[in-house]
This record gives sequence, structure tokens and C-alpha cells, in this order.
Amino acid sequence: MKMTWILVAIFLLLILGYPIMVGYGISTGYVHNKMQACSECTIENIEKKMEKLKVEHDKKLEENKKKLHDGTYKPTPWAGWPWNREY
Repeated sequence: MKMTWILVAIFLLLILGYPIMVGYGISTGYVHNKMQACSECTIENIEKKMEKLKVEHDKKLEENKKKLHDGTYKPTPWAGWPWNREY
């Protein structure tokens, strides 16, 4: 019976405790203060990173389309989950 109450307490802490702590962190402004101190977290910097990634993606996409049209494209298999990979 004692073990059951311990398991119930752990379950309640995990299921109810996490949302309560998240709500507390948001309501106190902790997350906002941490993000405000981040110099790379401005909208301008994030937009620059997104533009850079889009240019790289478009370049790779055009390269793959050309290879696919020429018949030289060789698809690579999916690597799988990190814990199933063989290095």
C-alpha cells in the first residue's frame, strides 16, 4: 500500500508539477528575462538566419533538380534515428 502511494505521488508530481512550474516561470517573467538577455534572439538576427537557410535550401534544391533531370541524382537513404545509427 505504501508503494502505491509513492507511485501516485510521483505520477502527480510529473503530470501536474510540470505545467505548474511552466506557468510559474511564465507568470514571473523568467523566460522573458532570459530571452531579453540573448543578443542573437532579435527578430532581425532570426530573419537573417532564415534568409541564409532559404538561400542554401534553394541552391541545393536547384542542384538536385538538375541532377534528377540529367539522371545523375543518387538518393541517399535515411540515416534513421540517432540511437540506431552506425558510425
